[in-house]
Amino acid sequence: MTNLSHLETLELSKNFLTGSTDNLFSIKNLKHMDVSGNQFTGTIPMSIGSMYNLQTLNLKDNSLFGSIPRDMFDVTTLSKINLSKNAFDGFLSIRIGELSNLEELILKENSMIGYIPAEIGNLKKLRVFDAHDNLITGHIPNTIDQMESLEYLSLYG
Repeated sequence: MTNLSHLETLELSKNFLTGSTDNLFSIKNLKHMDVSGNQFTGTIPMSIGSMYNLQTLNLKDNSLFGSIPRDMFDVTTLSKINLSKNAFDGFLSIRIGELSNLEELILKENSMIGYIPAEIGNLKKLRVFDAHDNLITGHIPNTIDQMESLEYLSLYG
């Protein structure tokens, strides 16, 4: 799919697509990717870090696993991320605070562990933060008070 240099929107949701998503993350000019509701497996490839135009990423309801790659935090154009209903694990990186355009962060129903980093307070545009049904520990950072746009916060269970 590397030859699709003009493709800006990729909408493949609610099918029975299988395999890896690696080739999807090679479309450099993509702005919107929705592959939710399929049967994709594997991890988010590090090549996501070179998708500098990506604004929305919806990988919800697949069979993806592993940690969120640190390269994702290089994509500062991201405004909406939905990784819910997969098997992602690991910590939420302190680099989350670098995604200054982020408005929605949905991580619910995964196996993420650890604490919520204080750097989450840097997300001034974040309206929705949903990380319920994970294995989050520790306390809610005081920096959440700095998130003046926050409308919805869900951390239960």
